Amino acid sequence: MGGVITAILTIIVFLLTTLPATRPFINSLFLLYIGIAFFGSLYFPVMRKSTKSKEVLASYMLIIFVAMLFWVGVTGWFFSPFFYILYLLAIMLSFILTPFSTLLFVMTLVGLFAPNIGSIDIVLDLITIMSLFSIVPITFFLQKEYLRLRQQEKKVLILEEESQDLHNKVEEVLRNRIIKFAVNLRQPVNDMKQMAIFAQTDTKDKITNALKKIEKLGDESLGIIEDFEVSVTGKKLIHTSSEKKGNKN
Repeated sequence: MGGVITAILTIIVFLLTTLPATRPFINSLFLLYIGIAFFGSLYFPVMRKSTKSKEVLASYMLIIFVAMLFWVGVTGWFFSPFFYILYLLAIMLSFILTPFSTLLFVMTLVGLFAPNIGSIDIVLDLITIMSLFSIVPITFFLQKEYLRLRQQEKKVLILEEESQDLHNKVEEVLRNRIIKFAVNLRQPVNDMKQMAIFAQTDTKDKITNALKKIEKLGDESLGIIEDFEVSVTGKKLIHTSSEKKGNKN
């Protein structure tokens, strides 16, 4: 949805900056576009930390995006000295939204540029189109390398491990590191719970009370693991924590 909105806004800005009826007024606000884009970008880190509303933050980024489009548009679009800003916007969309948004944005730019092909130098025009499309794989590469770098710095955790040798559904599910962690940890905790249930047949009161606490802690640990797994990954598996205590008989 974000990619569609950016594509529509790009077309609207292009029309406003090229139609004779609106171009003079739009051009007169050139300094305003620069001011919004420049100061808005500087204030963005503060805005991101101080604003909890996703809608407000999305609107803020959208205003900066539109201001940069107007900046390029009033200076000539594909013949503008600030044409490189379009490349930066394409990269920004890949990180803020999705690589598909970048692809949609690039396709929109190519569609708007298509009528100009051959007007000056067809070879240069084709190179421009190729350079625009090259942004898509470049942004995909930068995004993956950025995440790997942040993971090495212990800043983020890439949940899905890359693996080509998947033989069944279980291996596919276990690619997620959180699920794999939960599965590996759940077994010994569950064994602790089962041992505590079995040992409760002892007649000694102290041992029985201690083992009851072990059982309670084990069941609580399994519940915490399950809640964390579901909240982080959105995948709910069958867990031993959901078994009824009646099974101990």
